[in-house]
Amino acid sequence: MKGFFKSGIKPYGSVTAAVSMNPKNDKDFNLTYKLQNLPAASANPYLITFTSFPLDRGVIEISGNWQVRNDIIRSTNHFIVFDPRLTERIRKADIRRMPMPLIMSFILERGNIIDY
Repeated sequence: MKGFFKSGIKPYGSVTAAVSMNPKNDKDFNLTYKLQNLPAASANPYLITFTSFPLDRGVIEISGNWQVRNDIIRSTNHFIVFDPRLTERIRKADIRRMPMPLIMSFILERGNIIDY
């Protein structure tokens, strides 16, 4: 049994997913997904709450491939952020603070990309 899903994300981006499953055994299936051209600023509600630093630029792409056999998951996942830029810290009492400029200096690669 196979299924395919494709959708646009407004205002930008798209998501695709494909799943294939053995109808006689629900413990065996394959899942492939890709989320692309998602603005990094769409993650700001979470980033502000947990770090106090929003992003004003950047594009997120996430892809992965899962193979499940007898409830054992083997997966490869890929997370990329192109050209992320932090803005000024938001100062409120109810949000946490992390040293994001320091963290970004460690995780940014050549070409201003985060690639995991």
